Amino acid sequence: MSDNFVLDNIVAEVTPEQHKLLAELWGRIDVLTNGTVPDYHSSSLNTLSERTDIPIDLKFLQNKQIKQTLEKTTPAALLFALRANVKHEDPDTLLVRFLRARSWVIDNSFLMLLKSLNWRAEEKIESGLLEGGDAAFDRPEDYATEPERKIARETRAMTSSGESFVHGADKKGHPLVYIRVKFHDQWAQGKEAFLRATIMEVESTRMLLRPPITSVSIVFDLTGFGLRNMDMNALKVMASGLQDNYPECLGSVYVYNAPWIINRIWGAIQLWLDPVVAAKVKFVSTLDQLAEYIPREDIPKYMGGGDPWEWKWVPPVQPSPLSAEEKSSLEAARAERVKQLDEYITVTSAWWKQFIAGDEAAAAASQKQRHDLALQLRDNYWKLDKYVRGRVWLDRVGILKEDGSVNLTPK
Repeated sequence: MSDNFVLDNIVAEVTPEQHKLLAELWGRIDVLTNGTVPDYHSSSLNTLSERTDIPIDLKFLQNKQIKQTLEKTTPAALLFALRANVKHEDPDTLLVRFLRARSWVIDNSFLMLLKSLNWRAEEKIESGLLEGGDAAFDRPEDYATEPERKIARETRAMTSSGESFVHGADKKGHPLVYIRVKFHDQWAQGKEAFLRATIMEVESTRMLLRPPITSVSIVFDLTGFGLRNMDMNALKVMASGLQDNYPECLGSVYVYNAPWIINRIWGAIQLWLDPVVAAKVKFVSTLDQLAEYIPREDIPKYMGGGDPWEWKWVPPVQPSPLSAEEKSSLEAARAERVKQLDEYITVTSAWWKQFIAGDEAAAAASQKQRHDLALQLRDNYWKLDKYVRGRVWLDRVGILKEDGSVNLTPK
């Protein structure tokens, strides 16, 4: 089966030295979640950090920030968060994202990963936001308190406004998210509604990535930009939360038709961005310049391109209770996934030890098993997706189909 396995591009680019760091990062996760330590209390971590019978240096557990972050979770919760975040992606890709985001400095990468997994658990990304889809915000009256109803109304207004949508791909094959800034009103929603709508879009767009592509690109269309559209708080949310929790998911940012004021404040905006992210921003003033990155025939007609497609809101449909047959299918898919994840973790535990020990033949055999299991996990996810992820606009218009196939330019 692994003959059909295609490495994601960021994993294919890993050097032999970086591969050792990937193995060590898996080793850290393994040691902290396989029962070696009963909890993450300071005394337990201090004791574990002194052990010399484990083939990686555990002195990282004396790092104050790492200890403080681990103390906010448990071995079971950490493993659950990691397993829930894998979805259809090669698990190696998930870890390589964090290693690349911190320039392969393993302590910094590990800390970033821990914080992100804690954040996903605290915010209930899987069990709350994603499970409901945008239908969860379509009936604000169902919420118990007025603050919750207000957030639902604002989130619904934002997701149905047409200010952002997926359509087509750039010349490098990255799916494109268009953001029409003139439709964004900085006073129309609070921070919580903006955050929910943004996370839902990022998580949904993540579903479109297929090997070897691991990132999306963004077109910031600033045509018609006015002062009411200049939302610095929104930019801060996007700059901090997204780059901290979704590292290496961004291909390029094409800032189109920027007015003079954006050029004036770009220096301040750069201070909020990781230098790697800032380097991906390209200012394009004309259609010809934009067409250097996106095929002219695929650029929407309203921007002067050749694609007559127009965004149209398709409202959500409230989900129906699962039938007995659907419940049976869900439980079967869940059981299959638990088995596959257990096997993946077991094989990975053997692989990282073999790799670090320099046992190339054994490590290669284990790696083949890991690739086989990654393919099985990918196939399994699309059996689960319709039950565990609520539908959003890109599902309803046929960009993402129920079987996991993708059409970035539906008619």
